[in-house]
Amino acid sequence: MKKYHLPLFLVILSFQSFAQGQLKKYVQESTVPINSIEADYADDSDLEEISKAIGDARVVMLGEQDHGDGATMQAKTRLIKFLHEKKGFNVLAFEGDFYGLNEGWKQLPKNQQNIQRFLQQNLFGVWTACQQCSDLLYTYIPFTYKSDTPLEIAGFDNQLIFKHTIDSLTFTIDSYLHRLNIPFVKSSEYVNEFKPALHNLTQRQLRIKMTADKAALSRFIVMAETVLSQIDSSELETFDYMLLKNIKEHAKELLYMDDFHAYAVVRDRQMADNLRWLAEVEYPNEKIIVWAANVHIMKNADSALKYKQYAHDWMGTVFTEDSLRNQQTYVLGFSSKAGSYKRVGQSESKTVPKPKKNGFETWIDEKLAYAFIDFKRFRSENPSFSDYFPMKGFGQQNAIGVWADMFDGVFFIRYMIPCDEIK
Repeated sequence: MKKYHLPLFLVILSFQSFAQGQLKKYVQESTVPINSIEADYADDSDLEEISKAIGDARVVMLGEQDHGDGATMQAKTRLIKFLHEKKGFNVLAFEGDFYGLNEGWKQLPKNQQNIQRFLQQNLFGVWTACQQCSDLLYTYIPFTYKSDTPLEIAGFDNQLIFKHTIDSLTFTIDSYLHRLNIPFVKSSEYVNEFKPALHNLTQRQLRIKMTADKAALSRFIVMAETVLSQIDSSELETFDYMLLKNIKEHAKELLYMDDFHAYAVVRDRQMADNLRWLAEVEYPNEKIIVWAANVHIMKNADSALKYKQYAHDWMGTVFTEDSLRNQQTYVLGFSSKAGSYKRVGQSESKTVPKPKKNGFETWIDEKLAYAFIDFKRFRSENPSFSDYFPMKGFGQQNAIGVWADMFDGVFFIRYMIPCDEIK
């Protein structure tokens, strides 16, 4: 009797098709309908499955495909209210200025007018000038300061570029280093080079000029490393020491502006360390909501993205390398099937690309406008799953990856709308 052997590549393709079919079947059978993304929707019963999936997590990361996704901003607002009121999350950490949103926020007298002005001056305009964010930023957050459980604001981005930084950072660092009385502050280099360069980094036009001078940036980085090396180890987890590290890494980002990979690795590794500091040092007994882009919050992105030019140490990947932090973190990505998106300040909206054939977005019941899918449960039921599949999780583009390893869950929006600019 003759024996027939399938070619190895056909066997592999057959197995991959079966494995991907498992996930597709799970999505089609386990998708949870979400009734509304309106912030004031009265019935939260549709969010209960999200609540169960999050469980006892201390950190919940909420993504967005693009900073111009208006519908996502609405959905995140509703989720933040739910997490704050029903699950005890009392800190909202933005992909924003580490100095301004931490130190500046602490100094701020909390009333509606002050909060609105402060956020407009110290957070990226893609959110502060987006109508779909206005309820959260200018109504809900101030409202919580009339209660016993205010929502604290924090920042974890080392792009130190906003008003509180412009006004106060140089003075804060200079005062800190003189208080420590390290040798470098007594040198002519500190007075004539380091301090002026530090000031230049905080001022937009001077920063642009400094970015073009690679030698000056490199010189500043060397001086910053000298400063850090002279500080006693007892200071390593203080805010001011962390701030110095952020300043040095921000200078490195500017040095690598023409190399996206190097730039992104520097920024995201520092953001991960900032988030670690917030969770373990500044707010060790609080639950934290993280507001950032999908790309920054992905777990396992160094290995789970198919195309390696994008597969590096994004913030979520670095933050969850620690097994305890991984266990205590739930990462919720966002995906949309159709519609359009536009950031505040852009002249024209862009069309959401169609999903790939048999892509994740095509698996969702056509009748559902919004939905939740818990990948974490799928992983627990299928621990050997490691198949690539297309999903619009990396920006608005279709990207191939083991998305079930990168997001713990996905909030699906069938029809995206752009951010409307506040007039």
